[in-house]
Amino acid sequence: MKKQGLLITCAILAALLFVACGSETDVLTFEDLSPARPLQIRSEPEGLVHMIATDVTSTDVIVTIQNNSDMERFTGDAYTLEAYYNGQWLNVPIIESEIPSAFSLIAWPIPPHDSISFTKDLSLFPTLGAELYRIRKDVDTHDVVAEFDWGR
Repeated sequence: MKKQGLLITCAILAALLFVACGSETDVLTFEDLSPARPLQIRSEPEGLVHMIATDVTSTDVIVTIQNNSDMERFTGDAYTLEAYYNGQWLNVPIIESEIPSAFSLIAWPIPPHDSISFTKDLSLFPTLGAELYRIRKDVDTHDVVAEFDWGR
């Protein structure tokens, strides 16, 4: 019984130490980032669906997905940010204090031969000073990316 109490006390102390040692002022470096997942290659001809980034500011970017196909396509609100550093793309995590408590799961239609634009919040991510950044979104389970320079 005493051993269980000691184990529980040690677990609580370890958890408190872990929380106390973590700090909002920790600096995120490229070495802390994990490699981005490989792009999903589409079996359809290139250029039918693509995305561009425009109007990049220190806090957001406007991305436009162009559907040049004859089929309606769908995308959601979710996106990831990746940074190009030292010859590879790396995932940039959301700043812990900025993680939303809920996400909406919505499918936005992109009509054939039409486009849809979104404003994506970059203030959720740390500044890293990478050579290049890209937004990654899924369109009908395929990856689309838009590269941009984000010189905060």
